[in-house]
Amino acid sequence: MKLVKKILSMVSALLCTVGFVSIPFPAVNAAENVYGEFTYTLYDSNNDGKNDSIEITDCDESVTRADIPDQIGGMPVTRIKDGVFVFCSELTEITIPDSIIFIDDAAFNICISLENINVSKNSNNFCSLDGVLFNKNKTNLIKYPSAKKAEKYIINNGVTKISENAFEDCCNLVELTIPESVKNMGEYVISGSEKLENINVSENNAYFCSIDGVLFDKNCTMLIKYPIGKTQTEYSVKESVIKIGDGAFAGCYILESVALPDNLKNIGGFGFNNCRGLKTIKLPDKLTSLGKYAFFNCISLTEIAIPEGVANIGENTFFCCESLKSITIENPVCEIYGYDLSYNYNTTICNKYDNVNNEYIYTGIMYGHENSTAQAYAGKCNIKFAVIGTEYKGVKGDANGDGMLRASDAAFIAKTLAKASVKGEKVTAEDYPNADFNGDGKVTAADAAAIAKYLAEQSIKK
Repeated sequence: MKLVKKILSMVSALLCTVGFVSIPFPAVNAAENVYGEFTYTLYDSNNDGKNDSIEITDCDESVTRADIPDQIGGMPVTRIKDGVFVFCSELTEITIPDSIIFIDDAAFNICISLENINVSKNSNNFCSLDGVLFNKNKTNLIKYPSAKKAEKYIINNGVTKISENAFEDCCNLVELTIPESVKNMGEYVISGSEKLENINVSENNAYFCSIDGVLFDKNCTMLIKYPIGKTQTEYSVKESVIKIGDGAFAGCYILESVALPDNLKNIGGFGFNNCRGLKTIKLPDKLTSLGKYAFFNCISLTEIAIPEGVANIGENTFFCCESLKSITIENPVCEIYGYDLSYNYNTTICNKYDNVNNEYIYTGIMYGHENSTAQAYAGKCNIKFAVIGTEYKGVKGDANGDGMLRASDAAFIAKTLAKASVKGEKVTAEDYPNADFNGDGKVTAADAAAIAKYLAEQSIKK
């Protein structure tokens, strides 16, 4: 469970809670220990070989209130690590003592019931205003609790930075206003928050702006965040935009169609992640960069064409695109994540899970140039391939016509040859063009043997 929490914290996770049981301290660099609801580790902050402080690393998932202790066994509690509260679904309130010096970026993520973060008035590092966590000088908004009941929130003028994931999964927030003082925003500042309809920015802000409730940089060259709660099904991105920011449209399940500008060059990671209603989108010819997970779980997307300028398709870019029937890769040397791995890794482009063979597969057609990386990838992952401008003719070796190269194809050839032999008939490559696996212009038992050998070799590589 702790490992799972660590993994989730890298994506978005975490926080802390409390207990009141005293236990003896182990030696320097000892393993994790338990104190009430908390798991913690000892830390050598001075690098002198002696532990002198405590880091909270985990907590009991059933807590509803977390009063973090200022010390354990005489040592100060100085840090709240990533992943601490990721499964604490009932946690509503946290109190941070004055001993805390460090709070990791993902320390409060996925706390879906959290309403208030309190801070000791004696803290020299942090403070709380109306349950929202700031640094001591109130220049950095660190975390807005996900379950705060307010529908509108106006960030105080004087705040210059909004931390990563500060407004994550805010279940009641409808409108957010950013003051002129904000200069910097971390990654995925606003994520989830399905009711959010408008992000407003002061006209005097020199770094950001808002148009129709959508957040941009000041020059409108980057679209930073499109609010998930907007109700229109179609959206046209401004012509001046050259970059779609990381997670900009993530989770926008209402959108069915997005028109991108001709000069767009970059779509960031998770750009359209989980846009479950998205059916159509045309990637412009000038696009050069497509981030990983960009169209992850876009279950309504039916077809996509990747322009020639895109040099690589990253990890899980088209993972679980259930309706995807056609993908065209125009760059003949485009790098597709997973191709260079020693085993069949097909989560980059997939629309189905094969329960029989326990692997993700793509049952649509991939179009590309002859002798391209797309063709090589299709061959490795048993994907139907056709040269751009032509019709799909089938998978080599797919004798039974199910669109996949399997052991069943070898069996089909053997069975068909046996039936034909009894009847005194011949099985020809004209009748079963994809059954001629060895390319000798005939359909014989040698083709079945060649298929079996090839599949055995691929199985060993896995």
